[in-house]
Amino acid sequence: MADISPIQLAMPPNHWASPPEWLTFSFAKDAELCPRRTALKRSDYEGLWEGPGYPPSFSAPAVVGALVHAALRYLIRELAARGSTSIRDARGFETLRMLGGYSRVITAEMDKWLLRCDSNPRLAKRKFSIQQRLERLLPEMRLALQKVLMRTHWSAGITEGRTPRRKGNEMLGLGVHFEVGLLHPGLKWKGFADMVEIGPSGDVTITDFKTGRPKDADEQQVLVYALLWARDSNKNPTGRLASRLLICYPDHTRTVVSPSAAGLHGIEAKLAESSNSIRQVFKILPPPANLSVETCPTCDVRHLCDEYWTERSAIIQDNDASKSYGDCELNLQFRLGLSTWESECSFSTSSLTPNRILVHFSEGSIIEGLRRGDRLRILNTSLRVVDLETPVVTVTPSTEVFKVELVK
Repeated sequence: MADISPIQLAMPPNHWASPPEWLTFSFAKDAELCPRRTALKRSDYEGLWEGPGYPPSFSAPAVVGALVHAALRYLIRELAARGSTSIRDARGFETLRMLGGYSRVITAEMDKWLLRCDSNPRLAKRKFSIQQRLERLLPEMRLALQKVLMRTHWSAGITEGRTPRRKGNEMLGLGVHFEVGLLHPGLKWKGFADMVEIGPSGDVTITDFKTGRPKDADEQQVLVYALLWARDSNKNPTGRLASRLLICYPDHTRTVVSPSAAGLHGIEAKLAESSNSIRQVFKILPPPANLSVETCPTCDVRHLCDEYWTERSAIIQDNDASKSYGDCELNLQFRLGLSTWESECSFSTSSLTPNRILVHFSEGSIIEGLRRGDRLRILNTSLRVVDLETPVVTVTPSTEVFKVELVK
């Protein structure tokens, strides 16, 4: 486990990120929504940690979705390898029993995810509480996994359980293939289709599994996969078009009309335009920040975005000062006792927060590293400051505290 400081630094990148050589659907959507956020997550922060980009924080919905998706991929591969065409058949039931059931498969994926917390300076100290949170969500994950798997089936006569990611020059044969890497060399776009099934008649079905609520972007994503499949001359040298596009949710399966050759050209033109726009905007340093009340409060790197902490009107949507949690920026003035500082509040997501606030730290190791004049950005802290003669903001173990380090 890395030596994790109780106070993290909010500092600009040492080197701003450039767009990747090969774009993906998720990267493009993120970059179009907010180029600054995308760049901050991928930029270089020397000495911060050993991983790429900026360390991610914990988001329960995102992690739950990732764990269910990983467990689903694993189970389908195991079922297919043993000759099952669905979890509903006899072999499917026996395979699930042999693997220990849904909960055991999810727990194994959870354990692998938790191992990565040790080297993450934003998660290492919170690993135990994160584990407890995920364990409480296990029944929810199990139900989502069961629902999606019950809705999924494939043909018999499978020739491959999984397409190796590092072998890019293999034509896909008859059968079902999982986690299929697809490339469009002309556009420099890539993607991984969850499942590609090629039938005896040459029909091609591309299925994308979604473990959360339906979003408008889901259809766009599977249409992009249809384009990548059609243009991947290694996996699909004859240029066959996808016959069916499916999006499998826990409660239903959605069929998306597969585009014709002309339709693919239209999608191709839009991706080319998007690629050019993204690469141009990333030439601006720092890339522009698109502030909004919908995206900023959940942004993983908002503590690094100076615009977020200065353009209050763009992210404050009401005058509700009774919000339980939110963000604030404090300038420490005087230490009062063992765990409390008097401070000036220069920013808060509660628009009625007064200028002067007492900030109480429930963890002693944090306050020992603080000095008068320190500028702190505090995420997800208590903002219940109404009807108090001297308002108090409480910093708990689940609160992230960042000391702002200005460019010299």
